[in-house]
Amino acid sequence: MTEAKSRPDKKPAGKKPAAKKPAGKSPETGIHPVSRYFLFLDDPKVRTLISFGVIAVAVILLVADFFVSRHAYDYVAFSEANGFYAIYGFIGFAFVVLMGWPLRALLGRSEDYYGEPDDDA
Repeated sequence: MTEAKSRPDKKPAGKKPAAKKPAGKSPETGIHPVSRYFLFLDDPKVRTLISFGVIAVAVILLVADFFVSRHAYDYVAFSEANGFYAIYGFIGFAFVVLMGWPLRALLGRSEDYYGEPDDDA
């Protein structure tokens, strides 16, 4: 019997140590190491809690708008209305998001723009 077979704690001679894995997705899980810190966001309860938190902050700020007096030089009279900046911000945000559809149609390329993939490469 050889020494390597009789002592299991010894590594057999001739085998090289495994090379370090490159940074990026691990092949076992397919998850990037940095993204492991954010996996709690995948839970539906957490997403619901975050959504309600954002809505609560928006409502609190909208209510606070009734009690805060603004001292701005406004060029339009209706900007003094309560909740004007919240509504204006929401409309601006919705406009920017919804303009993505026509912008993609205008600037987007077809799926076969670069041609068929080569299996030789």
